[in-house]
Amino acid sequence: MFVESMSFEEIRKEIISDIDVVKSKFQMQVKTICKLMRKTNMSVFKKYYDYRSPVNKNQWLYSIEIRNPKSNNGQIGIMSQFTTRNGYCAVMYLPDKQETYLFHSHFLHVTANVLI
Repeated sequence: MFVESMSFEEIRKEIISDIDVVKSKFQMQVKTICKLMRKTNMSVFKKYYDYRSPVNKNQWLYSIEIRNPKSNNGQIGIMSQFTTRNGYCAVMYLPDKQETYLFHSHFLHVTANVLI
């Protein structure tokens, strides 16, 4: 679980241990959604999901947008935000590019003031 006293190295380890579980969850979801879209003749699907990882109990938000159900893929984004002793931090994972971004509190300073 992300806690305020974690160092950035500990945060990175936490993300790495969580991201595979979150990826497998949304990949199963995409297959189910594509199957449903083909059955109901739906052309576009877009939805946001909250997900708590079972191992580390971190809260994640992932979005799925599918425009072609025959391709069994779509645009997917995975995000999480948490507080550290310096302020807010956010994680964003892009499965298409297999890239993970960690935004430290100085990137989110303006946003943190708006959220409070």
